[in-house]
Amino acid sequence: MYSRRYLARLMRYWILTALLWLGSGQNSWAQRLAYTIEAAPQLPNALRVTLTYTTADTTATIFRYANDNWGETGLGACLAEVQANVPIQRKTVGDLVVLTVQHRPRQRVQLSYFVRPDRTDTLSYERTYRPIIEQGYFHLYGYGLFVQPARYWTTAEAQQRVRVRWHLPSGWKLLTSLAPQTARQVVVNGPASMLESSVFVGGDLQVRKLPVGGEPVWFATRPFQSLALDSAARHLQLAVRAQRAFWRDASQGSLAVTLLPTYERRPIDPNRRHLSVSGTALLNSFSAFATDADGLGPEIAERVDYLFFHELMHHWIGKQIRLRKEEQQYWFSEGFTEYFQTQLRLRMQVLNPAQYVQELNQDFVSALSRSPVRNVPNDSITYHHFWTNRDYEKLPYRRGFLFALYLDTQLKQTTSYSLADCLRVMLARSYTTNKKGFTDPELLTLIKEVTGVDPTPAYQRYIQQGQSIDFSSVALPPGLRVQSTTDNIPLFELAPAQREEFYQFMVR
Repeated sequence: MYSRRYLARLMRYWILTALLWLGSGQNSWAQRLAYTIEAAPQLPNALRVTLTYTTADTTATIFRYANDNWGETGLGACLAEVQANVPIQRKTVGDLVVLTVQHRPRQRVQLSYFVRPDRTDTLSYERTYRPIIEQGYFHLYGYGLFVQPARYWTTAEAQQRVRVRWHLPSGWKLLTSLAPQTARQVVVNGPASMLESSVFVGGDLQVRKLPVGGEPVWFATRPFQSLALDSAARHLQLAVRAQRAFWRDASQGSLAVTLLPTYERRPIDPNRRHLSVSGTALLNSFSAFATDADGLGPEIAERVDYLFFHELMHHWIGKQIRLRKEEQQYWFSEGFTEYFQTQLRLRMQVLNPAQYVQELNQDFVSALSRSPVRNVPNDSITYHHFWTNRDYEKLPYRRGFLFALYLDTQLKQTTSYSLADCLRVMLARSYTTNKKGFTDPELLTLIKEVTGVDPTPAYQRYIQQGQSIDFSSVALPPGLRVQSTTDNIPLFELAPAQREEFYQFMVR
């Protein structure tokens, strides 16, 4: 999953920022923003952040810190001991903690605060989106680390320079989203989301530099008992090479990837496997967590492989090929990501044809057929439904995957193009004429422009209306056929003699 929750909150933030700014009378900044972040033995389970700036011709500066973000609530409890060399007022407004700093025009201001985790129990999946500061290491997303000024970025697209400096104990490693990713001082230029959608890890880590073409991949891990990290690093390299070759995109720079273990608070029942592997695509990076438990090594490794391919695909679908309506377009951002990451795992022989069909049946056909919301219209996938109901959450992944399979098959059998050709044109347009994001009609028009086939009628039936695709009545890839089961779920079956033909068709 990429950080899609950010977009809806970002719109609310800019509305609130405008109201706060109008009340503060701010004009501009006299000096660039600078943060210094300190971790030290005398600061157990905490990071101290100092922010310095010189004010312009104003008498107040407003800062904000995420209180509710990415499904987490009450994050303001992690922001402690806020102090300044001038009067400061703190209050919670909506999903933000708002700090109002009073000062004289052109005064030098120093603001400091501590970030402390509000939970110190066993590091389980439920804690991974909150600040993690344990004995010997830390993991934070930017929204939980930085107090940001409301007026420094005047719009969501505005670019500003920020300096970030780290003071860490000798021997500690550091990896962040901000290039150069291992440097203890960086000066970066970008929008407000640059800080919020970044990850920062440091401490007793193993950091590998993995060569992949011209730009490296940095891979930071903590010790696992059940996962062979050398093997995970090789698979990460494979995934990055496969993605960059698929997209034929040389613009991607270095990448930071983190993988940390989580632990179950209850004993692992061998008959009920409680494990979680999750990740989030971010700025030039993605962070991942995986349950570490004896006896689950092969299953965890398989899920980590899947996660690498899925989250890396989001660096293009969702990050570069942007979309206008978040939940309403998850059929594309999540469904097409699932389809093409599975296709890439087949291409790179992480999956063989039989395993591909098994995954297709289990994770998509059967799962969608058994879903109580399988035929709800697309506009039912609202923010509330998606983040509070597991069936709605998985619906666009499954529906979008099967629609991509249907459309890709029809294009390959009736034209000289594939769905992948259309995505590469979308990528090219995202760098030039469509930087603000695609609407559904624009996506469909582009597919017709490239291939001559209009996907709109099928899109209306299978995506907007939520009708099930009857694969028994349409052309299928070579060797694939539909076989009804005793519970009337039409599953796919692959003829063993045509596995190679199926493989060549799918990866074309």
